[in-house]
Amino acid sequence: MISDVIISIYNGYENKSHVINYLLKRNYYDCCLKGGTDHSEQSSVYQGKKIILKIIPICILSSIPCLIGIGGQINIELLNSEIKLLTKLNIDIHKLLYIDENATIIHKDSKLTYGDIHFLKLKTILSNTPIKTSINNFLLYYNHPIYEGANGFY
Repeated sequence: MISDVIISIYNGYENKSHVINYLLKRNYYDCCLKGGTDHSEQSSVYQGKKIILKIIPICILSSIPCLIGIGGQINIELLNSEIKLLTKLNIDIHKLLYIDENATIIHKDSKLTYGDIHFLKLKTILSNTPIKTSINNFLLYYNHPIYEGANGFY
């Protein structure tokens, strides 16, 4: 499997989104993987509006399925606000957003593994519930990912 990997080496503010946008225009990717705990801003123009995301990769704006949380932590409140933004833009979260079952979810003062959270509890926390999967199961369906990682990338 051939992949392109974009990582932040310094502090996450290296304008990865510019590199990702450039690559998306010139290459074919059938999925996006995001690992580590990088929550720096990424921006892209979508339907004439500047969209800023921190947790969900900007690849989702190009209708590319995204798996997040690989080897990292996800702030559930920040994720929920991004899901609401994308839903308003008619991005189909149910088809495009996946969370690694081993991701650590930060909610208030708790840290939980996403795979251990009961579905009904998730529905009370998130406006739309992303699909839970493992990286191995996710990659059964895709052949050419773009991988974005930082701060705990492995």
